[in-house]
Amino acid sequence: MSSSPATNKIAINCTDPIIIGGYPGSGTTMLILTLNQHKNIVGHKETQLIRVLRILDDYLFCQKNDTFPRYLKRYFSQEEIKRSIGVFIDDLLGKKVVVEGKRRWAEKSPHNCNFLTLWKACIPKAKFINVIRDGRDVVCSGMSYGYFKFEDGIKAWIKTIEESKKESMSLGGKNYC
Repeated sequence: MSSSPATNKIAINCTDPIIIGGYPGSGTTMLILTLNQHKNIVGHKETQLIRVLRILDDYLFCQKNDTFPRYLKRYFSQEEIKRSIGVFIDDLLGKKVVVEGKRRWAEKSPHNCNFLTLWKACIPKAKFINVIRDGRDVVCSGMSYGYFKFEDGIKAWIKTIEESKKESMSLGGKNYC
């Protein structure tokens, strides 16, 4: 399916995307499936775009490899790069919005909640939902699937909750639930 520039523009202008995160097993899948049933929301489940954003953050903005950012900085500011990344993501996920005649998209990946400031830098209009389920239930669920042992699950859940709290504080409470 090819789309015209006007179609892409409609998707970008009509969307206030919803970014959903939470520790694996917290209920993010149930939430995205529920949102997908809404007449105006297209739900995307684990697109792995968070991996792309993390790599870009590590290599473009955190200076792990100074050679690439040094050359890139000759031509573009960090804000321009992040805005372009946001347009790219919105274009990818917005196509289904146009096809289904809906108004916005939602994306869920478990660790989105640990990168809220990066998502916000790329997509300023985004709304964020961090699903926090009782850690005992999350750990029991993860153990039943063989994801981890009890103590490892508890430590990972606590770490994720602490990191997501720091990220949410950086948003100043705006557009975060």
